[in-house]
Amino acid sequence: MPNLGPFVLLLSAAAYGAPITTPNVQTLTGPVDLRFGALTSDSTLYLVSERTAYSVPSDITLDALATGVTYSTFWPGLTSTIFAGARVDVWLVHSQRTSNTLGNLSATIDFGATILGVSGRAICGLGGACPSDTDAHGDPANQYSGLSVLRGLELLISQDSIQQLSPTALALTLRTSRFFMDEIRVFTLSQPDTVEAPEPPGLGYAAAGLLLLYLRRRTL
Repeated sequence: MPNLGPFVLLLSAAAYGAPITTPNVQTLTGPVDLRFGALTSDSTLYLVSERTAYSVPSDITLDALATGVTYSTFWPGLTSTIFAGARVDVWLVHSQRTSNTLGNLSATIDFGATILGVSGRAICGLGGACPSDTDAHGDPANQYSGLSVLRGLELLISQDSIQQLSPTALALTLRTSRFFMDEIRVFTLSQPDTVEAPEPPGLGYAAAGLLLLYLRRRTL
């Protein structure tokens, strides 16, 4: 009798897939030079994969977004906490235009995993989190700008906007020039490499019975 064994469901990166984005988003892996003026484009937003299955060393308090609300003049005032030991994936959205004139770049990004919180305020220390607050959770191989202000989204004084379209997706409009940079760090729930689904009780016996019935009919 054949050994049917348990069914194993492989939930790999291929199964979950890379983030689904609009065509103007380019995904990068480290090391990446993100210092001021190093990575610029008038047509492309950059999505940097910073950490995968990263175990958070200490609690992180981030901004949380209400699904379906477009924030363009203020941050929501909602927060979320990722507790020490949680496993997350960390992403950085980066935009800086080459042109001297201000211009907008808009994009949607579906990370394919639950968004746990974001760090993208332009001004640090006034509640919420800005990118420099969470650089320690970025890729150690990357080079960051070091700016603590006007590096994130200036919702009140520019045409930046952010909306959480679903538990896994964001829509962004970032307004920059060669003199300004916009970044937002996104923490998502890390997906397991493999998940083993145990064989339902009696499944092996049922399969064996069907096989015996098939062989019996072949001999009649």
